[in-house]
Amino acid sequence: MSRNEPPSDIIALKPNDILGLGGNRWLTSEGRILAAELGDTVELQPATLELWEAAALYGTGKPLIDLFAGLSHTTDRRVRELEMLEDLQFDAEAVYAANPSNEHAGRVLKPLKERIDGSKTDLLIDLGRGGLDPID
Repeated sequence: MSRNEPPSDIIALKPNDILGLGGNRWLTSEGRILAAELGDTVELQPATLELWEAAALYGTGKPLIDLFAGLSHTTDRRVRELEMLEDLQFDAEAVYAANPSNEHAGRVLKPLKERIDGSKTDLLIDLGRGGLDPID
């Protein structure tokens, strides 16, 4: 690695990166919502989750999960968030399994697992209170 190259485990969004939200909307790395695909569309990755969440809060004042199209109410949002986190955990585990020396993938896994456990616990508590419909 030369002196001008950043360390390989530092993850950053590029200025032209945009995250597809559905419904013909994209989120920029600065947190703006675009109505046209004006940039390089990227997928949500375990290593970039916190960066996109920060961009969403900074630009809109809303959590990232609230910006995705097609979510109708709180239960949908929470279930979708859990699914998204589990997909990201699967991706991070695959990267770590393929390259156990990848320290960044290992560091990303623990907070993801903790968030997933917390989300599952919250959903089960609401289900027990009758706040969710188990048939849906």
